[in-house]
Amino acid sequence: MKQKILNAISHITRYLLVSFILVSGILWLFFILSTPNANGVVAFLYKWSIPLYYFFVLLLISLALLPFYFNKYLRFTVLLPKILFDIFLLADYFVFKIYRFHIDMLFIKMAIADFKGIGLSPLISFIAVLAVALIVAVNYYLFRKTEKIRFKSLKKLLIALLFFFLSGQVVHIWANYYQQQFIEQYTPYFPYYFPTTSHSLMKKWTKKAPYLIPAPVESAQKQLDLRTGQKDGLFVYPKKDLVFSDSLNNRPNILLIVLESWRSDMIKPEIMPHIDSLAQHVYRYNNHYSSGNVTVSGLFGLMMGLHPTYLSYAQADAYQHQSVLTKSLEQLGYDIKAYTSSNLDRFSLKAMLFGHIKDNHYINYMGETADRNDRKVIDRLTEELSASANKPWFKFVFLTSSHHHYYYPKTYEKFTPVPANNEGFIFDKNIDATPFLNDYKNALLYEDALVNEVLNRLKTTGQLKNTLIIITGDHAEEFNDNKAGYWGHGSNFTLYQTKVPLLIYDPLSQTHKQISLQTNHIDIVAGILKQYLGCNNPIADFSSGQNIMSDFSSINPNRGFIQTSYKDKAYLSDSIVYATGLRVQSYRIDNINKINKKYDYKLINRLRKEEVHFLKK
Repeated sequence: MKQKILNAISHITRYLLVSFILVSGILWLFFILSTPNANGVVAFLYKWSIPLYYFFVLLLISLALLPFYFNKYLRFTVLLPKILFDIFLLADYFVFKIYRFHIDMLFIKMAIADFKGIGLSPLISFIAVLAVALIVAVNYYLFRKTEKIRFKSLKKLLIALLFFFLSGQVVHIWANYYQQQFIEQYTPYFPYYFPTTSHSLMKKWTKKAPYLIPAPVESAQKQLDLRTGQKDGLFVYPKKDLVFSDSLNNRPNILLIVLESWRSDMIKPEIMPHIDSLAQHVYRYNNHYSSGNVTVSGLFGLMMGLHPTYLSYAQADAYQHQSVLTKSLEQLGYDIKAYTSSNLDRFSLKAMLFGHIKDNHYINYMGETADRNDRKVIDRLTEELSASANKPWFKFVFLTSSHHHYYYPKTYEKFTPVPANNEGFIFDKNIDATPFLNDYKNALLYEDALVNEVLNRLKTTGQLKNTLIIITGDHAEEFNDNKAGYWGHGSNFTLYQTKVPLLIYDPLSQTHKQISLQTNHIDIVAGILKQYLGCNNPIADFSSGQNIMSDFSSINPNRGFIQTSYKDKAYLSDSIVYATGLRVQSYRIDNINKINKKYDYKLINRLRKEEVHFLKK
């Protein structure tokens, strides 16, 4: 029996190898030829190692179907993953070539529901059917043929391929750490490709062996290297150079404060008394949503002004694609500083949001618990706010005490009981949420006090009258609100994980107003650039958002938004979520248990077009 199993494994592996070279290889050739030219041997080898990512995934899936191999009626089930993959690859190539996005489950659902809407002619449809039949026939033939063919060095070949693949992933880890665009630029071209990154591991080795892995150095040569191949890139951001009005001389200071995992219903006098008081005197957006349910999506939309689906394109050359907000502020003579207790090196966020920011302008405390790190962040900020400034400034502040496990000094333990085990919900999804919610509230109470210190310092130094203040969250936090077993964030797109507060203090009007219009993080950059910095360009040149800081009557209340997590994305239309990833779901934004069966394909198609607005055709 053991030999029988080994023979079956060998047959499946031989089939996949041959089929991957002869069938998928032709399709991969189309993909690879559509990517930018490789700049050097390392880039060339890395680019050609990418298909092996899919080969080893297919091998694992096919071997998982091994039990079916021994049933004469179900034996050919092991072919299905490879056949479906080849069909997907062929379709995805043409979809990406035409529309500049990869196929997902929502696209498949839309194609089934409205096949004519795809725009395929009868001839193209016939050719597609013929191609599918050919793929099935060739795979079947190769499966039968490889049953008799033997490879003398199959193990050695597999080991060599695995070594080649892993070497490519090591190259990507290096490239991601050092922001090397000539390697990272290939990621967006391949469907469902998630190359390996490890900033924490690289930092650890930087400390242990700096002579082998030195810390990243932002030299002029590095900047030149990063831009290599840019002309071949897909991402064009902004679409045109920004022009600013010369008549606007008194531009305000800008303070942007972001609180980790801050959900919209937490602004209450008993939880956040100081921010609640502030909310009575500013623009308060009561229907505001993050651009995702995880930090990277939220901060990307907030600071870039783009739908978060552009993230992978921007990451491919993070310094070159610096936020138009901070780049414009630099050009206008602003002093730019970031204060955070979060690791923004992950996902190239630091480079995208702030470009080549000086070390003494990037204050990043991470050595202790989040509450102590936040304490240091605020101490540094308030100290620097006391110093006289001879030019306008932009300060980005990101506090993380309210991230699970929720950190705060013991004196802020106002809400009790708190959980004895911070991770108890992992073992019991329906555990009482009250202790965990209390813990979270205590952390927000602490952050509220820290924010108040900043506001008081602005008042005492006289800077409040000329400072635009924006306070929001990166995403929200769920405590099994729908009794569906969801906790924290990153798992669904209901309002409990995506709806965040937005408060804006306008030093020009110093007025207050409650706004019920549905808004999104991508609107912040558009508002700042148009309303306060005097940008003359149309918003479509630099942002997916709209100016929500002026005339609200011009904003389409049914425009819809795009949100993402680490792997999935969703289209939001008023109260309905259309989520897509490995599966398709549609539900009410306030209740994941209320399934939506009627899809607004017109809205989704419009948002699809917005997803490619900043891509070359």
